[in-house]
Amino acid sequence: AAYEATRKIFDCSTPLIKGQSKISRLFEAGDQRRYHVRCLNPDCRHLQTLRWRREDKDTGRVSGIVWDTDDAGRLVEGSARYLCEECGHEHFNNDKTKLFAPGNAQWVATASPDTPHHRSYHLSALYSPVGMQTWDACVQKWLEAWDVENNRPRDNLQLQVFYNNVLGEPFEVRGTKLRFEVVSAHRRHAY
Repeated sequence: AAYEATRKIFDCSTPLIKGQSKISRLFEAGDQRRYHVRCLNPDCRHLQTLRWRREDKDTGRVSGIVWDTDDAGRLVEGSARYLCEECGHEHFNNDKTKLFAPGNAQWVATASPDTPHHRSYHLSALYSPVGMQTWDACVQKWLEAWDVENNRPRDNLQLQVFYNNVLGEPFEVRGTKLRFEVVSAHRRHAY
């Protein structure tokens, strides 16, 4: 093909179902670049990707997107914030401009590509600039999809939309496998 060495091929999409997503396979075949931002704490400056809430099982330390809820389990407006995974410094939605500023953020390749020069990028809604999707809006979508009190999905379809559109990740469909013995007890013997 003409211009083989200089051509650019651009594939862009939202991943849907894990194991069936073409865009996820393309991402995994590339160098898997993720956008890293530096903590705004001048004593820390740790370079990290923005992630959803995580708890370290060994230390109990929480990092990522966290929020407060009222007694009814509703999101307290303006409480969503990002906790640095290194020092725990709080970053609020209005800090995004500083977090994403040149010199404070960079794309980092996290894998070796299957073929030379195959760049692939991942970017979630957590990186939406100030004035677009807020961290509060992301948390609200989570709370609509996940029953925090009972630690289970409220609505699997909304949970998939959250994973696909907010986290930019493929959704893993989980369920109970049917056993032959259970199904065969309900089958018709004659039609």
